[in-house]
Amino acid sequence: MVDNPSKTVEVEAKAGKTAAVSVDFQTGVLEVRIEAQGQRGTGIVIVQRGSKRIGTLGSGVPARLSAGRYEVVVRLDGEERRFAVDLRPGQSRLLRAQF
Repeated sequence: MVDNPSKTVEVEAKAGKTAAVSVDFQTGVLEVRIEAQGQRGTGIVIVQRGSKRIGTLGSGVPARLSAGRYEVVVRLDGEERRFAVDLRPGQSRLLRAQF
């Protein structure tokens, strides 16, 4: 997952016993496609949450992220496009950045 989510769960472990732990990460898939003059382009896709940079994606590469709100910054040949993206659990989103 791009944003490296983590959860802490308290577990009491007793000698000779096992303890089952279940953790559910609410995730979705985001894919950004860069298009320049009607053709697929190659640029840089930066995913941010608040002021924190989460990661960098390639155009057309699906990425699994925790559900939530992100800012996606797409750069191509000195130009930039910004998008606000809300990703819900189980959702697959395709974002087209046209230059």
